[in-house]
Amino acid sequence: MGLPGTVPRKLFIKFLASLGIVYMRTKGGHKVYDNPDHPLKRPLIIQSRGKEIPRMHIQSNLSTIGVDTKVFLEFLKNN
Repeated sequence: MGLPGTVPRKLFIKFLASLGIVYMRTKGGHKVYDNPDHPLKRPLIIQSRGKEIPRMHIQSNLSTIGVDTKVFLEFLKNN
């Protein structure tokens, strides 16, 4: 099973929080997330508007934080 087409924003943010990644600031129409204990190479950027996050953005963010798709799919199955 691959990634779904979209994921609810609140669920994706809950996944990030489970990894220690937290909201840092808002810049324009985007929210910036990072891990304060172990800063990422680049922060995660998530649009403020809309209720769903597209697959392309999820894949990009998972790559940035170094998490395998299987870990995210397991999280989705349990939540």
